[in-house]
Amino acid sequence: MKFKKIVALAVVSTMLLGTIALTGCGKKVNVDQSEQGQKISEYANPDAVISPKGLKQLIDAKDENLVIIGVIDPKKAMVPGSIASGQIEGSYIVWRPDYSGKGSKEAISEEVGGIRKSKEHMEELLSKAGATDKSTIVVYSADAHHDAARLYWQIKLLGHKDVKYLDGG
Repeated sequence: MKFKKIVALAVVSTMLLGTIALTGCGKKVNVDQSEQGQKISEYANPDAVISPKGLKQLIDAKDENLVIIGVIDPKKAMVPGSIASGQIEGSYIVWRPDYSGKGSKEAISEEVGGIRKSKEHMEELLSKAGATDKSTIVVYSADAHHDAARLYWQIKLLGHKDVKYLDGG
């Protein structure tokens, strides 16, 4: 009986220390907005990127055509204090299985998930997010930036004109 109490105490202590340690992992970085705007303006395609300040302006203006899609790993989002647990309010959250095409003709092979889902599936996904032909779609990620860039690319492949990638997010 005493052994069970010791094990339970050790497990609880480990969980508590892990939570405290992970809380410190999501450190905020202050960015000079003028530097960020300058950096974006120098990109080959500056219209493809939006700064956090630019996104906030669209949100504050209550732009009805704005659709924000977060590419967030649900496992990481459940960790208290992790950067992935801080999603943008009102964003539609997706993860790899939502847009990766295992078994579709766009997949690398039948066994390997990959490239993308079908055009029809992607249109349905964007419709669920609230997107229309007139929407400005902003794609972001808390920590899987390559995944968000891949979703951005897939939306552009569909022919959607106004898609932006959130710089730094």
